[in-house]
Amino acid sequence: MNSSLLSLTVIALACSCTSIKPESNKPPSYYGRSDAEIAAMEAQMGAASSSSSQTMRTEYRHPYKRGDLAILIGSRQMKDKTAWKPVSSQLTGGINWTWEPSGSIIGFDTAFFYSEDSSSAQTGPAQQTTIRGETYEFSMGGIKSIYLGRSPLRAYLGAGVSLMSARLERVQGGFVNSGSDTGFGGYGRVGLVYQIAWDGHIGFDYRTLVGTSNEINGYGFDSDYDQFTFNFGTSF
Repeated sequence: MNSSLLSLTVIALACSCTSIKPESNKPPSYYGRSDAEIAAMEAQMGAASSSSSQTMRTEYRHPYKRGDLAILIGSRQMKDKTAWKPVSSQLTGGINWTWEPSGSIIGFDTAFFYSEDSSSAQTGPAQQTTIRGETYEFSMGGIKSIYLGRSPLRAYLGAGVSLMSARLERVQGGFVNSGSDTGFGGYGRVGLVYQIAWDGHIGFDYRTLVGTSNEINGYGFDSDYDQFTFNFGTSF
């Protein structure tokens, strides 16, 4: 799991370094800089202007937005406690890409997530039992952002379809019993994002998955969940 999260983080950092500059009538050197940094640059060039500074701040509060690429890290709670006990509370990480041009009615949303949890217990004088559960999820759907006044905050709503692969494993002594199954479900998500710069953002996301159906070794269960994550990434 640690290696998976590290790989996702490297991808996000690489994309941050190659993000596409948004359209703006401001000089390219202003891109991604704070109000204070731009004011200092204008003072050095002897071209400080209160009117232009005010225009810049308005543009910053309403950044030209086409898409986001973000890393999400948090906790996933499996709803089927009987099937997933004692690995129902899983650490999760994912990568999310959205494409939503300014003024569009609805945008495109796609994501990949991985979650995992394991639990060990002494079940005999010289015997230990380990239970491990993990999921892989790929989703596609729609998303709509709602800008909150003139602030750099925005909320969003999203929904779509997920392909969920679930795997459960039980290791007892020298015996291993495991299985996996893949099925579809529907997801919904809501979140809040703070645009820290023209090309960067942070935020929080709540996501739920319903309607899944899995079967492993003749036992039927579901992989529905509630998920809370912190996200950070690049805007372009």
